[in-house]
Amino acid sequence: MIDFGIPGGFSSMNRTVGLPAAIGARMILEGKIRVTGVHVRSCRKSMSRWLIELEKLGLHFHEAWERLD
Repeated sequence: MIDFGIPGGFSSMNRTVGLPAAIGARMILEGKIRVTGVHVRSCRKSMSRWLIELEKLGLHFHEAWERLD
């Protein structure tokens, strides 16, 4: 992931740390997340919710694989 701060606005650290936390808090308050405790983020179903919300806010993810010999 590559992200840059917004001049006169939020830093990249604010966006990449604060936005996912805020999205999670909102989802809990809206009842979209009902599980408790600590969970591994490898669950595609729950991660896709975050990724959709982050894309709406301008944070996009691109995954690429490269074989190193």
